[in-house]
Formats: sequence, structure tokens, C-alpha cells
Amino acid sequence: MSSLRKPAERLLGLVTAASLCGSLSAQEPICAVLLRPAFNYTTDGLTVLLADSSTTFGQSAQVSYSYGDGSSATTDSSHAYQQPGTYTVCLTLSTTTLDCSATFCRQVVVPLNACAGISAHFSASGAGTNAVQFLDLSIGASAGERLWEFGDDSTSTEEFPSHIWLLPGPHFVSLTRTLGECSATYGQWVAVDGNASTCGQDLFVDFEPTHDGLSTAFQPTIVANNVIPVLEIWSYGDGNVDTAFAGFNEFVGVGEYQTCLLVGALRPSNLDTCFSLVCRTMQVSPLSMIDEPEAPSLHAWPNPFTNEVFVEVGATASRVRLMDPLGRVVGVSSSRSADMVVFSGTTLVAGTYFVEVDTPLGRLRRAVIKAQ
Repeated sequence: MSSLRKPAERLLGLVTAASLCGSLSAQEPICAVLLRPAFNYTTDGLTVLLADSSTTFGQSAQVSYSYGDGSSATTDSSHAYQQPGTYTVCLTLSTTTLDCSATFCRQVVVPLNACAGISAHFSASGAGTNAVQFLDLSIGASAGERLWEFGDDSTSTEEFPSHIWLLPGPHFVSLTRTLGECSATYGQWVAVDGNASTCGQDLFVDFEPTHDGLSTAFQPTIVANNVIPVLEIWSYGDGNVDTAFAGFNEFVGVGEYQTCLLVGALRPSNLDTCFSLVCRTMQVSPLSMIDEPEAPSLHAWPNPFTNEVFVEVGATASRVRLMDPLGRVVGVSSSRSADMVVFSGTTLVAGTYFVEVDTPLGRLRRAVIKAQ
């Protein structure tokens, strides 16, 4: 796989700031995308044992801990406190390549006495774009307190909370259950599917996977207006990263993997920068020995179009839609036969749109241009 250093240095050579921030939030720089610090912990008396659970887009980073009692360390994975209590412990990842850092903090409860019979656990399921629904599965603490930490400074005390992040990708979620002076904590990475962009309508990013057993090719769709894409980073969910325009990965085994594509762009008008990020979770399976049906095709004409665009989809298509670069449905079909859909474009402004079709073999997408 390619190193991240060259494209990162290429981006930094074009701009004076390392942050790709814009309309999403000034607090979501490029480090918040590439660096995802996190840790789990257990207690043994007044000693806290820390397990670094951080993940990155292949970017090497230095680790430092702040223990909440005035002490800090760069290598220790355990810390002995002088007295019980609740401490804010922070883990910071920093990288010299981009000259920036990202920090993850959580409350660590150091009990006076050893506790048993209480455990924390939860399940998570997707609930839409950048959103996940949670279910508390803890035992031994039904009458106790509950604290969810979602890794973005947001918390909840609900039993079945749902949460929406600004960014897709992996997020470290923690649940702490407290009963009297005893507590138990559990944290895991949650793969959040969705998309985010600080470029607004100027940069649309998506991709389509093509599976061949454990090998998968990823074909990106990048539509840029008023910006120049200068950085592509693929994260395949198995620890591998790539900086090729079209991604390819050989997965080590069957299972679910979340693939994310990050595209950084430069605005020539003011040398500002922005980014778009899209993440999807997919199932990787071995080759089937059964003959599979021929993959469907998608045709749209005329392209560019003025008043109407005709889409040949096939009778097996279950859903057909016309979307703008932000993924919003903007087209309503005026007619449909067994294998054709007609979209009216009379109310659309000129620009790039996308026809998406869901078929039994997957989703098809084609860009179409609305002329003046």
C-alpha cells in the first residue's frame, strides 16, 4: 500500500494550514479524520490499567496520556492514584507529518473497594446517515447510573440512545454503569456509515466496490466544482490504507469491513482547503460456486439533457432516483415502463446530477449533466 506521507506533503505544500475545515465545523480539522484516539481501562485497587485502542488512517502518531491528577506520561499503560475518585483521563495522538493532534478524554472511576457482579455491555445498529442506535445490555446495575460517551464530547444517560456524528467512520463509544461506589465500563469502536463534506456542493465523493472473492476493487466518483482534489486516502477497515485514485484491497478473511474514502481539495480562489469523506460497511465473502446472473447495466440519455432524461434500468430495479451532488433526491419520475424511467429536469438548475438504481446485484450510479 502507498505511504500517506507524499500526498499529505503535497497537500501541505499547496496550502499554509494543515486543517481542512469549512462549513462542517471549525473544530473538525484533518486530524479529526485521520487520527482517532481511544482507550479502554480496568482498575486494580487504586491502579488504573489503560489499553490504547486508537486507530488511524495509516498515519504514524505519538501517544501521550494525561491522568487527571496533574501527572502525565508518554509510554505508561498504567497509573497509580493516591486516592479513589473520578478522574478525567486523556489520550492524545500527534503527528509531525501534518503537524497536528487529536485528543480523546473520558471519565475514569477509581473505586475505594474492589467490586464484583457488575458489568457493562451494549449493542449498536445503524440508524441512518452518520447515526447509530444503542441498546444497554449491562448486568448487575439495573438500578444504577448510566453514562454513554460518544467520543465527540457528547454524552447521554438514556437506556436506548441514538447519536448522530458530524463525521462518518469509526467512533469509540463507551458505556459506564455505576451502582453505589462500584462501576463497570465498556467501550468499542462503532463503524458509522455516511458522508460529510466541508466543501459544500463543490465536492461530491462516492465509490462503488466490485468483489472478486476476498479481492475488492473500489471505483471512486469525484465531482469537483471550484475546487481541485489533491489528496485521496482509502481506509479499508482491516488496517490497510491506500492513496491510489482507484482503490484495491485483498482482505485477509470473510466478514464485515468498513471502507472510507477521504478526498482533500484546494480552492484556487483563496488557497483555502476542504474535504469530503464517505464510509460504507460491506460484507466480504468467498467466491460463490454458483453461476451468478450477468451484472445489470445503467444507461441514461441524452447526456447532457435539457428537459427530460431517459434511464434504462431493467425490470428488476427496485428503486430509481435522481440526486444532486449532496445526495438529496431531486427528481421524480414522470413515467416508468418495465425497463425505463423518465425524469423531468425542467425545474432543475444547470449542473451535475446522479441517477441511482438499486438492483438485486447492487447499486448502480451514473452522472448526468443538466444543461442550461
